[in-house]
Amino acid sequence: MKLLKKINPTIEKQAQELLYVGRLATTEDMASMIERDPIYFKDMHETVIQFHIKCLSPIPSEISSCFEYNHRVITGNTISYNNTDMLNAWFNLDKLAHTEKIKTLREGLENKLIAFRLNENYRSEMIFAELYMIEDCEPADSYQVIPGPEMKLGEGKKEFETILLEQKPFTLKEYPKLCPPAPYIYAEGTIYQTELKQTLNATTYLSNEESHIWYTEELAESFQQMVDLRINQALYFIPQSNYEQLVEQFEKNKKNLRQQRTSSSNVVEFSSSPKSVAVEKTVPQRPVHIVSAAAKEDELAFIQQLQKNATNRGLYWTEEDLLSFHISAKTNLLTVLGGMSGTGKSQMAKLYGETLNLTYDERLLLVPISPSYHEPSDVLGYFNPTTGQYYESETGLVRLLMRAERHSEELHLVIFDEMNLSQVEHWFSPFISLLEIEEDNRYLTLYQPMEDQPCATHPSRIHIGSNVIFVGTVNFDETTKEFSDRLLDRTNMIVPQKLSFQEAFLLAEQVANYPTFTAMEVTTSRYRNDWRTQVQHPLTLLLEDEVQLLDLMHELMSEQDENRGISFRTVLGMAQFLANIPIVEDEPILSRARAFDLQVSQRILPKVNGLASYVEPLVGYVEGDDYYSGLLTELFETEQAQNISTFEKTIAELQSKAKELMLYGYAK
Repeated sequence: MKLLKKINPTIEKQAQELLYVGRLATTEDMASMIERDPIYFKDMHETVIQFHIKCLSPIPSEISSCFEYNHRVITGNTISYNNTDMLNAWFNLDKLAHTEKIKTLREGLENKLIAFRLNENYRSEMIFAELYMIEDCEPADSYQVIPGPEMKLGEGKKEFETILLEQKPFTLKEYPKLCPPAPYIYAEGTIYQTELKQTLNATTYLSNEESHIWYTEELAESFQQMVDLRINQALYFIPQSNYEQLVEQFEKNKKNLRQQRTSSSNVVEFSSSPKSVAVEKTVPQRPVHIVSAAAKEDELAFIQQLQKNATNRGLYWTEEDLLSFHISAKTNLLTVLGGMSGTGKSQMAKLYGETLNLTYDERLLLVPISPSYHEPSDVLGYFNPTTGQYYESETGLVRLLMRAERHSEELHLVIFDEMNLSQVEHWFSPFISLLEIEEDNRYLTLYQPMEDQPCATHPSRIHIGSNVIFVGTVNFDETTKEFSDRLLDRTNMIVPQKLSFQEAFLLAEQVANYPTFTAMEVTTSRYRNDWRTQVQHPLTLLLEDEVQLLDLMHELMSEQDENRGISFRTVLGMAQFLANIPIVEDEPILSRARAFDLQVSQRILPKVNGLASYVEPLVGYVEGDDYYSGLLTELFETEQAQNISTFEKTIAELQSKAKELMLYGYAK
């Protein structure tokens, strides 16, 4: 069927998952169409068969409003591999002569109920039928749909009823929110009726706390007889006439579930004593190292000095970006500063070290990465077994790391400048593995020692302690290499906001107020322990709504590519960031809502990269001056997500990626 307009990517994704039922179209159904025959060869070589299905079940208005015609006749053809495989399996078309195919197919599809999905073809602006199954029954004039819940292993009807009563989320796998509100739900011989609330996920629902939950078990046998087509335990297609009987019988037999069952998940009754005692369950305390008042003041003084020093040096960064950099650096071994050239990423990294009073080449090292770097030896050095000597790279990195091992209470900073000029996973590979190892076992191997010829100048391995901070700077252009998800899992990607020239001018006027550069000597214990909130189980610091949103983001990403998504390592890093926002007068210096927005942007969105086939459904697309939301954008704009954060930065970045796709067909 011809489309008047392109279906929104978010709607289109749900539309592809919906199942419909129909029958082979008749010549009367096709009276207003150019083609009049329901089945025919599309091409002169008689290789492609085209067929037409009259849809008999509801089509959501968000989809049907895009149709050019309202005759509900959907075209399908054997250009689709799915349709070819289905028809060959059902009718052995591949073994028939051309002259027999049309006749066989017509006889096989007539007076059958056909289940199918819709698939949009972007190039031809058409929507086509993708065959799913055939039921040998006389099609009715129209159908209603009743969904069934997806049950986990070991769950049954009683567990589902508890889920409804306690307003817990459940899945109607084949019934996304694009569909009209489900009038009934069928599960294991019982029909339920209640008002449902949608969640962030397209197929996840909650029962409305204020609504009644009605049910009946009296219609189990008659329900099965009313159904013409069942899709597993997920969908039941009922002829309209049978559906009307179902509604009438349900009203006569329905009962109130809440009156039949009570649920008390938070209170335990003890009846052995004369008076029943109610004991509330308590949530166990989370082991957290609380930052002392003195450490809070000390850290705030450092942050303020960092801001003054940046202004003094003409580095015009927002307070938010400076704060993000500091929180990331104190909670991670590696922090990456990215973005366009000329924003002062390298200068800011050096300034951070200078504000910590680190001296160049002794405790502060800048390592310019060359496109010729392909091996770890390019930045470290190599061992010559013939001479028994270790030859350091000209970068000086090994020398600094050896010093850091000897002086564990002194901070050291290594800056890998333009680290993606070469493939990071090659020359940086030993460090990637070290980023997640506990400090006691964090050793960088330089070479394999030889018993008969030990090296007198260099140890075979160096302990990488918490006194070492790694910072990388990267540009995003055609000369640079991509980061793998393996590396992105282990770091924050902070892209500083470019201030307007007027904002930079206002900052420049403050230079007179900060005429000198001032450094603060900070020990490793102060930096990594006193300034840092230590949490035994970081995941427990996330709120339930935040965890649910992360799950939904992961689902959307992995649905587009099963090898993509959000790892536990990423979520743990986000939780650590949120737990370590400095406090001013008992309030975080950065609001949790804004911090969560920043972490999604810094930790998760860098993984939304690559070709349009993966990225466009997630970020949306741009046509002219108009932006059309993708799956992730629509997710962040939902009421539930907006209760967590406005996601201003995240949504803006998604729109930016959509513009990249329009310009280059690719997003970084």
